[in-house]
Amino acid sequence: MNKENKLIPGLPSGFEDRWDKKLSLKKKLIRTIENNFVKYGFDPLETPSFEISENIGSFLADDDSNPMSDVFSFKDGDKKITLRYDLSSPLARFVAQNNQQLPSIYKRYAIQNVFRNEKAGNARYREFTQADCDIVGNVNPAQANAELCNLISSTILACGLKKDQFVVNISNRKIIKGLIEELKISSENVIYINNVYFLQRDIEIRFPISIQL
Repeated sequence: MNKENKLIPGLPSGFEDRWDKKLSLKKKLIRTIENNFVKYGFDPLETPSFEISENIGSFLADDDSNPMSDVFSFKDGDKKITLRYDLSSPLARFVAQNNQQLPSIYKRYAIQNVFRNEKAGNARYREFTQADCDIVGNVNPAQANAELCNLISSTILACGLKKDQFVVNISNRKIIKGLIEELKISSENVIYINNVYFLQRDIEIRFPISIQL
């Protein structure tokens, strides 16, 4: 290899090496989070990094004409495969594929890396770790949501934060949809993008319920 073609060590934008104290802290936090998930009765699930593209789709892209533009997709024979962009889509596929073997109420947690083909920025990576808990099955929604809120708060406390250092916000776009219907705002005056409702003139409406812990 001549000097002109000499390789320069480096990483693609949005990716990083983790080592020494930073990696030790990450592993410690993951152990703490995982132990708390288990304490609440959740079972671990590990899925492959790749899924068949048509099975998981993508809700991330702003461009409706190219809905997979914000994920990493590759051709694999006569199919396309996609690096998982979250942990919910693989869960939906897993439950559909294995529902006969799963309990009627399935509580699962997953802690794995996910990938987003987005513009990298300050503290915005294209590969990062998500910790995810879900309750699947015939459950009381209010009871399940309350349990998840308790799980979130207790996990954050176990990681070392104090009660006055965080807030759990609860929101449901069905509330916004109902509010728009109640106020009789016509559909021509509402834009819906990436799970957020916008009024014309770029007025965003949200209706979160904040729980101060």
